[in-house]
Amino acid sequence: MACQRIEHIFGPGGTLASHLHGYESRPGQVAMAKAVAELLDDQGEGPVDRATSLVVEAETGLGKTLAYLVPAVLSSRRVDCRAHQDSRPAEPRETIVRTQRAARPPRR
Repeated sequence: MACQRIEHIFGPGGTLASHLHGYESRPGQVAMAKAVAELLDDQGEGPVDRATSLVVEAETGLGKTLAYLVPAVLSSRRVDCRAHQDSRPAEPRETIVRTQRAARPPRR
Protein backbone atom coordinates (compact mmCIF):
# COMPACT_ATOMS: atom_id res chain seq x y z
CA MET A 1 0.00 0.00 0.00
CA ALA A 2 2.70 2.51 0.99
CA CYS A 3 4.74 1.82 -2.15
CA GLN A 4 1.74 2.57 -4.38
CA ARG A 5 1.16 5.88 -2.59
CA ILE A 6 4.84 6.77 -2.98
CA GLU A 7 4.73 6.00 -6.73
CA HIS A 8 1.61 8.15 -7.06
CA ILE A 9 3.27 11.07 -5.25
CA PHE A 10 6.85 10.90 -6.58
CA GLY A 11 6.39 9.21 -9.96
CA PRO A 12 6.23 10.87 -13.39
CA GLY A 13 2.90 12.67 -13.64
CA GLY A 14 2.33 12.18 -9.91
CA THR A 15 1.23 14.63 -7.26
CA LEU A 16 4.57 16.44 -7.01
CA ALA A 17 4.94 16.69 -10.78
CA SER A 18 1.48 18.23 -11.10
CA HIS A 19 2.05 20.80 -8.34
CA LEU A 20 5.75 21.70 -8.56
CA HIS A 21 6.79 23.35 -11.80
CA GLY A 22 9.94 21.70 -13.15
CA TYR A 23 9.72 18.64 -10.85
CA GLU A 24 11.37 15.56 -12.32
CA SER A 25 10.81 12.10 -10.93
CA ARG A 26 14.12 10.58 -9.77
CA PRO A 27 14.43 6.80 -9.34
CA GLY A 28 16.75 7.24 -6.34
CA GLN A 29 14.29 9.54 -4.60
CA VAL A 30 11.44 7.09 -5.22
CA ALA A 31 13.54 4.20 -3.87
CA MET A 32 14.48 6.16 -0.75
CA ALA A 33 10.89 7.27 -0.13
CA LYS A 34 9.70 3.66 -0.50
CA ALA A 35 12.36 2.45 1.96
CA VAL A 36 11.28 5.07 4.51
CA ALA A 37 7.59 4.24 3.97
CA GLU A 38 8.25 0.52 4.39
CA LEU A 39 10.17 1.15 7.62
CA LEU A 40 7.32 3.24 8.98
CA ASP A 41 4.67 0.72 7.86
CA ASP A 42 6.56 -2.12 9.57
CA GLN A 43 6.47 -0.39 12.95
CA GLY A 44 3.02 -1.62 13.96
CA GLU A 45 2.25 -4.23 16.57
CA GLY A 46 4.34 -7.35 16.41
CA PRO A 47 7.84 -8.60 17.06
CA VAL A 48 10.32 -6.12 18.46
CA ASP A 49 13.13 -7.43 16.24
CA ARG A 50 12.03 -5.24 13.34
CA ALA A 51 14.27 -2.43 12.17
CA THR A 52 13.71 0.96 13.76
CA SER A 53 16.37 2.88 11.84
CA LEU A 54 17.30 3.44 8.24
CA VAL A 55 20.56 4.91 7.01
CA VAL A 56 20.58 6.28 3.47
CA GLU A 57 23.63 7.45 1.57
CA ALA A 58 22.76 9.50 -1.50
CA GLU A 59 24.25 12.06 -3.84
CA THR A 60 23.56 15.77 -3.82
CA GLY A 61 20.36 16.71 -5.64
CA LEU A 62 18.58 13.41 -5.11
CA GLY A 63 15.72 15.00 -3.18
CA LYS A 64 16.40 13.41 0.20
CA THR A 65 14.38 15.91 2.20
CA LEU A 66 11.09 15.16 0.43
CA ALA A 67 11.99 11.46 0.29
CA TYR A 68 11.92 11.21 4.08
CA LEU A 69 9.42 13.95 4.97
CA VAL A 70 6.55 12.82 2.72
CA PRO A 71 6.44 9.21 4.05
CA ALA A 72 6.83 10.54 7.62
CA VAL A 73 3.84 12.87 7.22
CA LEU A 74 1.76 10.14 5.56
CA SER A 75 2.53 7.70 8.38
CA SER A 76 1.17 10.01 11.11
CA ARG A 77 3.94 8.68 13.36
CA ARG A 78 6.38 10.53 15.51
CA VAL A 79 9.59 10.33 13.51
CA ASP A 80 13.10 11.48 14.38
CA CYS A 81 14.84 12.54 11.17
CA ARG A 82 18.48 13.47 11.49
CA ALA A 83 20.52 14.44 8.49
CA HIS A 84 24.28 14.58 8.40
CA GLN A 85 25.43 17.06 5.80
CA ASP A 86 29.05 16.99 4.76
CA SER A 87 30.28 20.29 3.32
CA ARG A 88 32.51 18.56 0.77
CA PRO A 89 30.42 18.32 -2.42
CA ALA A 90 31.99 15.08 -3.66
CA GLU A 91 31.11 13.21 -0.47
CA PRO A 92 27.82 11.30 -0.21
CA ARG A 93 25.14 12.46 2.18
CA GLU A 94 23.62 10.40 4.93
CA THR A 95 20.12 10.55 6.36
CA ILE A 96 19.05 8.60 9.42
CA VAL A 97 15.35 8.03 10.08
CA ARG A 98 14.26 6.52 13.39
CA THR A 99 10.73 5.69 14.44
CA GLN A 100 9.44 5.99 17.98
CA ARG A 101 7.58 2.96 19.39
CA ALA A 102 6.27 4.63 22.53
CA ALA A 103 4.52 7.97 22.35
CA ARG A 104 6.25 10.67 24.34
CA PRO A 105 4.25 13.15 26.39
CA PRO A 106 4.00 16.59 24.77
CA ARG A 107 6.69 19.11 25.63
CA ARG A 108 5.73 21.93 27.96
